[in-house]
Amino acid sequence: MEFAQPQIMDFIPMSQRENFETLMALGEELSLKIKIERSKKGDSIKYTMKEKNRNLFSLKGNGRTLEIKPALWHLDAYRDTVEQQGDSIKSVIVQARACKNCSDRCGGGARFTLDGTEHYKCLFSGFTYANPAEEDVETLCQLITMEHDGRRKT
Repeated sequence: MEFAQPQIMDFIPMSQRENFETLMALGEELSLKIKIERSKKGDSIKYTMKEKNRNLFSLKGNGRTLEIKPALWHLDAYRDTVEQQGDSIKSVIVQARACKNCSDRCGGGARFTLDGTEHYKCLFSGFTYANPAEEDVETLCQLITMEHDGRRKT
């Protein structure tokens, strides 16, 4: 007996499908390439910028949770926008793990100032938003787009 290969939508919670589709559309709009990875923790889709082959954001689903992980390397460039956000956006960034240069793949952390406090956060672990509200996904799309634009300038 043959079993059907699972599709990525099988791993996206029903309550998060619209958010997932919004982010998929953003990846297409920004002309990002897709890399699908399988793991014991759940399938993930990673979007990588073509120009620098560096992760811009990733999505990971396991059937119960959709995780959005933006790689905000140039956060100082759009600090004003982040500082205007509510706690659901800022707290994830502020509470992220401090960078300890734990991996050769991460290239170091992101240095930025937020609300007058300097931070050096690990982007390998990342800023992870689990099952975010629709309005938070709109904000994350805005931040991802600003990050994309900032990378094109450097």
